[in-house]
Parts: sequence; C-alpha cells; structure tokens
Amino acid sequence: MHKIVKDIDYLRQISTPVSVEEAKNLTKELEEALKFTPNALGIAAIQINHPKTIGIVKLNDNSNFMLINPEFIEGDDEFVSHRESCLSFPSIAKSVKRYGQILIKNNRVEDDKFIEEKIAFTESDGIATITIQHEMDHFKGIILPDKEVAKGITLKRESAKIGRNDKCPCGSGIKYKKCCGR
Repeated sequence: MHKIVKDIDYLRQISTPVSVEEAKNLTKELEEALKFTPNALGIAAIQINHPKTIGIVKLNDNSNFMLINPEFIEGDDEFVSHRESCLSFPSIAKSVKRYGQILIKNNRVEDDKFIEEKIAFTESDGIATITIQHEMDHFKGIILPDKEVAKGITLKRESAKIGRNDKCPCGSGIKYKKCCGR
C-alpha cells in the first residue's frame, strides 16, 4: 500500500512530463494506490511521491481513466461548485469553482508510444469532470489549501442526496456514514 504524500512544499512543485516507459510503470502503481484507497475518486502521481504528469480518475462506471501528460484545452463559461476534498489533506473540504464541461488533450500508451486524443467531459460524466480538474491542478503544483472557497454561486447537486445509511457511491459497498461520509 502506498503512503499518500502530505508535505505541502513537495506537493507545490510542478510535475514534469512522463515518458512512455514511466507511464507504463506508474499506471500500475496508481491503479494499486487507488484500489487500496476506497474513498478516493482520483490520485496524481505526485501524491505517491512521483512528480510526473500522470494520474488516475474513477469514472461513473467504476472504470479508471488515465491522465497522461494532459493539457487543458477549454472549459465552458458556466462554473459548477462541488465540495472537494483531497487525499493529501483529509481534514479540508472546500466548495471550489470548476468548469461543468471541459475539453482536454490526453495521451494513451499503445504499442510503446503515445497516442494523442482530445476528450470532452461534461456534467453527465459526474464527479469525474471535477476530479480531472483537481488532479490536473496537482500537476501544476496547485493544492486544495490554496484554492479560494467559491462564494455567491448556486450549488448544483450532481446526483440524488445520499443518506447516511445508503451504500457509498464510491463503490466500496459499505454505508456512506462509515466510508466517505465520515
């Protein structure tokens, strides 16, 4: 099991691009780290002590999406706000302004080379759209304690309200109050 980095100065460093070989190796490490952190929706390599531009995000269908040397292309004009938390700062939760729709340029590894693709994420992709922006902030050395709390905006609920005794939406199979709702 990986220890999550909590050192603020370390996390504020800017990550460098990952090579194909590093991407292959770090993909396995990131999948393992996410697997053993059931309440996590994503994790950046810097959070497991590798300052590289690679991360992993859980999608709505519980599959994993790899962010590999991603570039933000554009976001829509409308912001959504979500109460975000971070594995590196478990005691902090903030409502942060995020785009509801984003377009990114991303890479995937195929036949020992990168294949570049443009991918759009929308509010219908759920929390993944916000998580991708959060992990991409990690690549730039921007951490949750540095983010300004969103004020004067209407919060949008992405899904039905979760009751304390409902199963946790992270997919752990246990009650929300004993998992992410702590």
